[in-house]
Amino acid sequence: MNKQLTFLITAIFLLTLFAQFVNAAYKQNTDVNFKVGCKFLNCSQRTYTVSVEDPDSILILNEAPTSIQQGYLNFTLNSSQTSKNGIYNVFLIGTGSNPFYHVENFYHSEQIVITPNGETPTEANAIFYIGLLLVLLIGFIIIAYFGVSTENIIVKTFSIGFGYLFLIAISFVAWNMAADFLTSSPFLTDFLYHLFIVLTVGFFPLLIILFAYGIYMMLTMKEIKDMIERGIPESEAAERVRWKK
Repeated sequence: MNKQLTFLITAIFLLTLFAQFVNAAYKQNTDVNFKVGCKFLNCSQRTYTVSVEDPDSILILNEAPTSIQQGYLNFTLNSSQTSKNGIYNVFLIGTGSNPFYHVENFYHSEQIVITPNGETPTEANAIFYIGLLLVLLIGFIIIAYFGVSTENIIVKTFSIGFGYLFLIAISFVAWNMAADFLTSSPFLTDFLYHLFIVLTVGFFPLLIILFAYGIYMMLTMKEIKDMIERGIPESEAAERVRWKK
């Protein structure tokens, strides 16, 4: 219990710490109009272009022109350029007395953060996700224990089905946690998303298999029971049924 409590507190602390340092987020697959203050750029004396790298370090803007509006240097990423969740690095190039400036030298929003819903992760999000994940994990362990320990075919079959549902729920929560908090690791988000899809698609074939297995086992147990009632030892009855199948 102490180890579980320590893990919970550590996870909440790390996710909360991450959330505090994430800049304002923008929604995935939407146009993003990004502004940089001109106070330290001396925009009136220089002409600026912008280059942007996506979370995979792929250059999606290369020295594109910018505009100046109400004391801000502006540029826009269209919806096709914000398809990836994660942190986009922004670089400005100014022609003038000091031709090169990196965003972090003159403006705090040196990075663009893209998330699925355009929301910045918060401490409340972290607590909710960790709590929900722990509940699902504990539920899965309890169901798995009953499924392994019981000899009842019906209980065992239902335990497998409900355990699988809990796995789907766990993968769904993990996918959303990665999408909200691990924006710099889009490959992990993609992996968990595809894992969730595979598990979801596999649920219906599993139902058919479990149903067929349950019917088969009930018929087998009935046959063994009938032999036992006729005076045949249980071990011999089970062996006869096994060879007959």
